[in-house]
Amino acid sequence: MPPVSEPEDPKTDPPSLFETAMAKMRGMNRRYLAYFIVGGVVVDVAIVALGLWWLGVFDPNPSAAARDSLSACVQGSPTQDGATMIETCQDTVARATQSPEARRDPANTDIAEQALRQIQVICRVALERTALTRCVETPVIEGIVPDLALRTRVEALLRLGDHARLRDEAGRLIRYGDGFGYLARGLAHHQTGDYASALADYREALKRFPDDPTLLDNLARAEVSAPPS
Repeated sequence: MPPVSEPEDPKTDPPSLFETAMAKMRGMNRRYLAYFIVGGVVVDVAIVALGLWWLGVFDPNPSAAARDSLSACVQGSPTQDGATMIETCQDTVARATQSPEARRDPANTDIAEQALRQIQVICRVALERTALTRCVETPVIEGIVPDLALRTRVEALLRLGDHARLRDEAGRLIRYGDGFGYLARGLAHHQTGDYASALADYREALKRFPDDPTLLDNLARAEVSAPPS
């Protein structure tokens, strides 16, 4: 029986230069496509994360920043002027009440109230006009001592001599039950020559502050200045 020979491997021609180049290009295209897809996903995730951060979703404890801000508000700094100290405290109020959810947190409302009280203390001793102007911008927030915030505004407007705005803010203060609003609005009317309105407000204020010497003096001056009825 004749020996069986092994089958010879078929001859294969080496790939041409064109085929080699096309194969490399196909590999590169797949790699670059993968890079493009991954890069796009990363950019999308970054954009979404940035948006959520801006909305405050990633802040696990929103009151923490407000507490830090309150510390700076209360302690202040020897190098700070009145306007800067007031601005720091107003920033504290903004941080503590930045959303409806934050305002429902008792810790945040307490922080905001402390900051508003500190603003009032600073405003009562402030001398610079820039500081008093900041006092007029004290935030008035329902449910967080709005009468105190309005009182701070009214006192600053009295010292600034802004009688037109003083009438409006004093009227708001009256609606919150603070009788000081009558005295302040009476002064605004008095300074603008509306003596009848001034007398009406002074008399209302007198019911609440019967022994106030300044009020009694202003009332007498308004009665003298008012034209005969």
